[in-house]
Amino acid sequence: VFAGSHDVSVLLGQSYNVDKVDAVTMSSVGGFRGNAITTLSDANGVTGNTNEARNVLVSYFGRLQYSYRNKYMLTASMRRDGSSRFGSNTRWGLFPSASIGWRVSEEDFMKKVTAINDLKIRASWGKSGNYNIGNYSTISTLGTFNYTFNGVAAIGQAPNSITNPDLAWEKSETFDVGFDVSVLKNRLSVSFDYYTRLSTDLLLNVPILAATGFTSYL
Repeated sequence: VFAGSHDVSVLLGQSYNVDKVDAVTMSSVGGFRGNAITTLSDANGVTGNTNEARNVLVSYFGRLQYSYRNKYMLTASMRRDGSSRFGSNTRWGLFPSASIGWRVSEEDFMKKVTAINDLKIRASWGKSGNYNIGNYSTISTLGTFNYTFNGVAAIGQAPNSITNPDLAWEKSETFDVGFDVSVLKNRLSVSFDYYTRLSTDLLLNVPILAATGFTSYL
């Protein structure tokens, strides 16, 4: 706070998030060989499987808040997010936001209106990102498939999806304008908002011709 009227707050930050899952499953077909030892080491037809998945999200963000005599308020923020779920060319997204407020009840011409205790007009705009897709949706991964050669069953591997290296952040742009008013010694308060949200670059699976070997495409 400086000059008795200006209130400024600044925030800078960075975050690093890692999600890693290691899964091990084991099962038996045929039960235990006897009742004395009931562990998988003495079971029939033991099979096992392992699975590992990992994703990283790196973020840089900043925010500036300013208020003049608690009448005029401004907030602006910016964040830059990078996700390992996207390719190197589309990994980073930039998401700004801003809001303004005017506490009309603090103006001199409103002091005489005793019925209104508080009146604030506000507006905000911002963009946010969505990266909720599979950990490896932008790269080619292999799946296990059953084949038959000369009437004999065989197990092989092949790509299990069509990849899209241009996948990028889904973006949502929001806009809000409204006011808050309190009357009758703050016994009654009313808030009104007009709010819109528009999403672009939607991340979803769309159906494709099965002749491609697959039924959907992200």
